[in-house]
Amino acid sequence: MERLVRVGVPITMLLVVLVSCGTSESPLDKIHDRSAQVPFNVRFLELEEDASRRRDEPGQHEWWNFFGQDQESGLAISTIFLNGNMFDVRYRSALERYRSDPRAQPPPDPGDFCLLQLNVLAHGRKIFSSIRLPPDTTSEFSVERPYGRIGKSYFEGVEAGGRRCWRVHIDSPDMFNWLVLEAELLYKDTSTAFTISEGGLFAPIPHGQTSGINFHVARPVVTGRMRITDRFGNIHMEQQLVGVGHGDHVYGTFYSDLVRAYYFGRLAVSEYGDILYFYHFPRDAHIKPYGWCIMIPADGSWPTARAITGLWESKPARGASGLAYFEVIHMTIAGGGTVRSYMERTSASEDWPFQITGVGHFDIDIPEVIQVHEALGIAEYGYFDGLDDPVFRFFSSLLDLIPWLP
Repeated sequence: MERLVRVGVPITMLLVVLVSCGTSESPLDKIHDRSAQVPFNVRFLELEEDASRRRDEPGQHEWWNFFGQDQESGLAISTIFLNGNMFDVRYRSALERYRSDPRAQPPPDPGDFCLLQLNVLAHGRKIFSSIRLPPDTTSEFSVERPYGRIGKSYFEGVEAGGRRCWRVHIDSPDMFNWLVLEAELLYKDTSTAFTISEGGLFAPIPHGQTSGINFHVARPVVTGRMRITDRFGNIHMEQQLVGVGHGDHVYGTFYSDLVRAYYFGRLAVSEYGDILYFYHFPRDAHIKPYGWCIMIPADGSWPTARAITGLWESKPARGASGLAYFEVIHMTIAGGGTVRSYMERTSASEDWPFQITGVGHFDIDIPEVIQVHEALGIAEYGYFDGLDDPVFRFFSSLLDLIPWLP
């Protein structure tokens, strides 16, 4: 088997976000040579394509997702800026009423339903979590450049020396206002941002071409600092962060209008790079399920996307919130190869009536590209109908009744 040469990720970087992203040379710079042959199934993106793509019509949503993990301590942070929050029960209910009688019901404005979702994990345990905005929080998202703000927190994409970087600033309380998370993070990208070509990940679905997923952070070096304090100023956690991460930008028509369910997985292999997979079960029953296995080599060669030609599920299970799912999926890959994923639920897992996320155990065999056994990553199953379950809607609505502490 031919393995790709490992390129070490530089970690002797400044631990605090700098004004400039720097212009140091790297073997990874060759990824920016656009004169090279581009695989037919990958389309590269200009920076402005990660500006806000959300329209104001009802049923539109968008998010920018940033994930980073410190290599030594394992401390992890997940930050999602949602611009038109598809998961907001109020938004979904208002959209249902409008669609049932557009002449009598006002159309919901996607911009009224934003959210900064934050999770910090240490040793597999959540030490900070926020899924609700403080009262009177304002937000703005630029359609001209990749910039968004919710409250005092913001992100922005910049280019310096031909390299793409993302700055993420966080200053936010949790939903009870007992703790405050402050962070300055820099995601220094190691490849040109890209998406699936010929219409993107939703191309097989009618009208899906106006929706998309941009992989705007492909295994970046992540540096910065995080601090959690209580409202009296006592420091509960303070740490520098040096590691790697992942990110994406999702936009367009409600994901749940296009897709009934999905599988997603992410794996970082030190001697190869990153491997992602998406597999969709379209809402329209006449459209066959489909998916992609996306490979992002660490040596600076071109990312590629291979179609998933078949998927089989085994080992049925049920989450703590009642969602039925399969712990094991087997996939066959176009051009030869297989991927097997076993999802293990741990104390760090996300468990909702519409989503299960856990530790992924991967066996991957793609001839002449990569072979790994029992590699660890993240595996996820989503079932969007769970968002509209009456019981889930009832308990979600109770969040709005919890008063914020001064």
